[in-house]
Amino acid sequence: VITRSEVSTVLKTLGQAPTEAELDLLIGEIDSDGDGNINPSEFKSMMIRLIESNEKDESDFHRATFNEFDRNGDGWIKWKDLQVVFQKLGDHDITQEELKEMIRDATKANPEQSNPLR
Repeated sequence: VITRSEVSTVLKTLGQAPTEAELDLLIGEIDSDGDGNINPSEFKSMMIRLIESNEKDESDFHRATFNEFDRNGDGWIKWKDLQVVFQKLGDHDITQEELKEMIRDATKANPEQSNPLR
C-alpha cells in the first residue's frame, strides 16, 4: 500500500508540486477501491497518466519552440529564421555562414529531420 504522503513524495521527486487539493483530487481519481491509499495497480495507473501528461507537455513545448524559429510557418527553419532569433537574443554579429553551419550540424545529428539550407 502506498500512502498519501508517499504519493506526494513521488510527485515532488518528479518535479511536481501538487497542492493538498490537487493531491486529494488525484488520489480520488485513482483510488478505485476508495480506501484512501494507493495499491500497486492504482499507482501504476497514476504513473502512466503522469508520464503521458508530461510527454504531451514536452511535445507542446517542442512544437512551440520550433514555431518560434520557423518565422513564416512553412515548416522549415532557414538561416534567416535563426538570424531573427539570435538578434532577439542580442547577438547581432552572427554571420550567415555560422547560421548555415548550425543548420548543417543539426541536420547531421538528426538525418531523418532534413532541412535544406535556404
